[in-house]
Amino acid sequence: MNPIFLTKLLALRHNQWLSPEKLVEIQTHKLQKIINYSYKNVKYYRQLFDSVGIKPRDIQNASDLMLIPISSRKTFQKQSPADMISKLISMTKCKKVTTAGSSGKPLTVFLQQEDFNRFGLTWARASLANGQRLFDKPVYIKFQPPPRFWFERLGIWKKNIISLMDDIDRKIKQLVQLRPQIIRGNAFELATLAHYIKKHDIKGISPGRIFSMGSLLDAKTRQLLEEVFHAEVFDFYAATEVGCIGWECPCHQGYHLNSDAVIVEFIRDNKIVAPGEMGRIICTSLDNYTMPFIRYDLGDIGIPDEKSCNCGRSLPMMKSILGRADDFFVTPAGKIISPSVIVNIVKNINGIQQFRLIQERTDLINALLVPSENYKEKNSADLRKTIKTIMGNSVTVKIELKGDIPQEENRKIRSLISNIKVEF
Repeated sequence: MNPIFLTKLLALRHNQWLSPEKLVEIQTHKLQKIINYSYKNVKYYRQLFDSVGIKPRDIQNASDLMLIPISSRKTFQKQSPADMISKLISMTKCKKVTTAGSSGKPLTVFLQQEDFNRFGLTWARASLANGQRLFDKPVYIKFQPPPRFWFERLGIWKKNIISLMDDIDRKIKQLVQLRPQIIRGNAFELATLAHYIKKHDIKGISPGRIFSMGSLLDAKTRQLLEEVFHAEVFDFYAATEVGCIGWECPCHQGYHLNSDAVIVEFIRDNKIVAPGEMGRIICTSLDNYTMPFIRYDLGDIGIPDEKSCNCGRSLPMMKSILGRADDFFVTPAGKIISPSVIVNIVKNINGIQQFRLIQERTDLINALLVPSENYKEKNSADLRKTIKTIMGNSVTVKIELKGDIPQEENRKIRSLISNIKVEF
């Protein structure tokens, strides 16, 4: 293995056991470096800093980040790529990757191999912590193939790719043929495969480990995946823009945040929330020098945790991910309802194979349902009653039965969509 890569990986693995104070010291050093670099070399950040009268010297630690305005995906989409990329880097040397675009138009992100390598190190730390061995054979179920690394030519962590756009029979056939030790994919897609495997009593797919990412993993889905795949399930939280943000370890007590690679703020009403409270997730990547992301709003809602994990790692913890801000529903009385609450309740209604709930107004929800073989009209009545119980009796629920709920190309599966703007 490349000695430089190995040295960096060993250092990163060592970091997770350092004292919180030492981790903050590493984080602060990297933060000051990326702030200075971005101000000098990225037109967007120079203009952003100048617009509010701050200089790099004003950002001495993570708490000073509050001085910098938050940037959103929509903000980035309005900019010229040349204004978002370091002037020291040629766009012709970059690879363009797109975000999932679950809340609208995908964002194009420019990365160099060095960025992929840095992201790969944090992924490697989390994967090793969860039992992945050097010569395990992982299968990735993805829209777009992940980057290849030089060590894959040696058979180390050589990726096998199954396209998310393949039909389910082809996916199953490939899984049976490949017999992977690890399957990586979004929770919704993994659950769809698990239901199919269980229904058709398919044998020969027992990976040992499932790495879930890209969509919310609830307790019921976790149990299904463990039962069908005979595997331990680990959930990861990541984004194309900033790489791996957080991950479960074998203790399954929350998500270890990669604070030496990305700074995560939980914001509500422009303030840092207290542990145990939900807040909008704002990220600052410490490793992306091609197209920096400083105080970048991922559009997700999470809950920070002040408790330490029993594993002994000192990385800060996130208790849970509640979903995208765009997926939260609002009752006519103004109460905000987490998507995980609605999804977990609706999933227990009989006769529904798949669903998508769209909140058009606070008092109107359109429900698209794919009925299962044992569907009865009572199931629609149960759904309507359930939604009214959660949202209020004044809410109208329009139900439409569908043969399928199409998956939009290059987008995450969404069970809930809200057209009501929720402020966090």
